[in-house]
Amino acid sequence: MVPGQLLSGAAYRSEHDWSTIAHELYHQWNRTVTIPEDEDSVAWFAEGFADYYAFMDLCKAGIWNYHKFVESLRQNTRQYHLHAYLAMTRSGI
Repeated sequence: MVPGQLLSGAAYRSEHDWSTIAHELYHQWNRTVTIPEDEDSVAWFAEGFADYYAFMDLCKAGIWNYHKFVESLRQNTRQYHLHAYLAMTRSGI
């Protein structure tokens, strides 16, 4: 499948659409392995794990190139480091 090709009657054209689909499919495929019963305590890990494998799979499938894969990882890492929660104390959260 290539970007813009029909998927269940709807056209997915943007990179965001592809990464969202891959991310959610990864959650469905590997939910019991990456998310334990106490989901809130490790949600950050499960989301990061799903993003990484979604990006990697898009690259392996030829939908993204290596440059887009690395750029997406860089953007996610930057968003994490700029997040307001990192500056908060435990009591502030």
